[in-house]
Amino acid sequence: LKRTVPVTQYGLSIKTNPSEIILAGAGDEQQVEIICDIPVKVEASDSWINATQVGDTLIVKAGANEAIKTRKGTVKLSVTENVYAVISVYLMMICSENGISNTGKVQA
Repeated sequence: LKRTVPVTQYGLSIKTNPSEIILAGAGDEQQVEIICDIPVKVEASDSWINATQVGDTLIVKAGANEAIKTRKGTVKLSVTENVYAVISVYLMMICSENGISNTGKVQA
């Protein structure tokens, strides 16, 4: 008796939702859904990005923007060296009639 059985193998994968976030100022945070079956390693590209994984959620929080300009960084979520997702993180400047704030607070 001979029988053919189909076998499907799925490789490792990781996805995020969304893949890009915009933070308004220091202390602002956004949540990102992590779609992956195994634990991931979280790495922020810059010290002003605080990224923490809680279950299937990544919490990304902005520190102060000392550069007084819009900043761009990334958070890399790695499963292996070759399987990863990258989230673009933007920290925007806040402008007001009283001045420009790099910390999320209006300057007098």
